[in-house]
Amino acid sequence: MEALGQWEGMFLLFLQDVVRTPVLTWLLTKITALGDAGWFWMFLAILFLFSKKYRTTGQMMVLALLLDFLVVNVAIKNIVCRVRPYEAVEGLMPLIERQVDWSFPSGHAASGLAAATAICLTVKSGWRYLPLALALLICFSRLYVGVHYPSDVLAGIVIGVLCAVAANYVWQRAWRSRSEGENR
Repeated sequence: MEALGQWEGMFLLFLQDVVRTPVLTWLLTKITALGDAGWFWMFLAILFLFSKKYRTTGQMMVLALLLDFLVVNVAIKNIVCRVRPYEAVEGLMPLIERQVDWSFPSGHAASGLAAATAICLTVKSGWRYLPLALALLICFSRLYVGVHYPSDVLAGIVIGVLCAVAANYVWQRAWRSRSEGENR
């Protein structure tokens, strides 16, 4: 585990010392803010709830985001209690204000992937991949601004996808049960 931590610290320092530019810093600090507390994704879900065509997508997003919140923010972060990289990696300077919660897993990654995966599972149009691209960009921004280790983000991605798949499974079973009940 220590070797993984060293590699992750070196990667974050590489991003800081080699990749950071004024333009990227401006752009990625704005993008990372989109994921704050999952508000962007909840707003998008609410918009979908008001649309007859995408109501199911909105419902799936709300379910996936709720599951994600419980798994990540209520459970895992408080069990693992991993400090932020800027507290452990010497010389790493975060580009945004210090975070008040634990680092593992990334809540931004988890909520973004939960919402984007819910969209991918329920929308048939080609635009369904745009939220996925935004979610992955938010994931990278968390590394760029120095508030997460790569393993935090990867775990958040996996958890977010699993939450959306679980929400889809629950939704499909509930829908099937309701349909079967109406056909009796």
